[in-house]
Amino acid sequence: MKGRHWALVLGLLIPTLQAPRADGPSPVVDPAARLPEGDSAQEYWDLVARLDSGHRFYARFLITNQGPGDHSAVATGDLVDPDGTAVPFQNGRRKGRWSLGADARSLRIGSSHIDLSGPAARVEIDNDKRGFEVVLNFEPDDSSAHVFDTDDAHLDLLHLASAVEGHVQHAEMPEPLAVTGRATLTHGWTSRPEGDGVMARIDVTTLSPDRAAFLAFWLSPGSRTRAWLGVRTADGRTQPTDVRQVRVDFPRGGEADYPLPTRLSVRGARQHATASLRGDPLRRNPLDALPMGIRMLYSFGAQPIRVWADATLRVEVESEGGTGSSSWETFGIATLNFQDAFPTPTPEF
Repeated sequence: MKGRHWALVLGLLIPTLQAPRADGPSPVVDPAARLPEGDSAQEYWDLVARLDSGHRFYARFLITNQGPGDHSAVATGDLVDPDGTAVPFQNGRRKGRWSLGADARSLRIGSSHIDLSGPAARVEIDNDKRGFEVVLNFEPDDSSAHVFDTDDAHLDLLHLASAVEGHVQHAEMPEPLAVTGRATLTHGWTSRPEGDGVMARIDVTTLSPDRAAFLAFWLSPGSRTRAWLGVRTADGRTQPTDVRQVRVDFPRGGEADYPLPTRLSVRGARQHATASLRGDPLRRNPLDALPMGIRMLYSFGAQPIRVWADATLRVEVESEGGTGSSSWETFGIATLNFQDAFPTPTPEF
């Protein structure tokens, strides 16, 4: 991009984000709903899939206490055709009009359903009126990992570049298309507004079985900014690294309210990663599926937006003794969650 850039550069030692030792088991990740309490509490499951047919699928399942009442639920996202045409879906329900399974691992919001009760996830969107249907079944694997776990907010990686199979269809397709591919699924929850001290959350995932990584940022002014990097190993597990330095470059000019970073990078003891965003992003207002009354009250406090963009991710892994390194570069998908518009001018972190 043209123009000068400013950079967010932090050198942080963050004990709460350090990786578990390779010789010990990772804590068990539980995908069940937590239903955190509080007027600003919310919980969400985010999915990004790249299918061998050339399609992509983005989805968020959200439970929120924002607005009147509590535990409103939303499912929203897009099926993107190989030519880039995006076909959105959305369902929103007030408390009592959506269902949570007895084990809190199955969430149904109208025609949208995510089932986490088995050994692997299943996602199904089936809207007969619109001729829209997406069914993705995950293959079981061991790629789950804890990402962020603080007093204020939590994020778990449930699947990283896991194999999926199913079918997709929308109104312009004459019949369902059987699909296979790879998908990443996360689960987050917080009892406080994510916008309190968090200006944006950015995830970058690659969806190749032998070049899989997950890079997560929570951008905040000052030392609260956090980052996490996990790389999928040959045995299918996700190995985190102890993040020590974080850098995020934004462009000068362009869209000041919701600026897209041009480059994101982290450095750890042995793993380093750099992501570059490219192409035309897909933008959505995550409040559109909420009932009007909730949407109006919610918007008094924030104006969030979700963005998906293509990315290139380069990962370098140094050997145990520091005598050599291996590196790879591959296609990724970035998901950006802005809690509100950035102040103008874009703040220095």
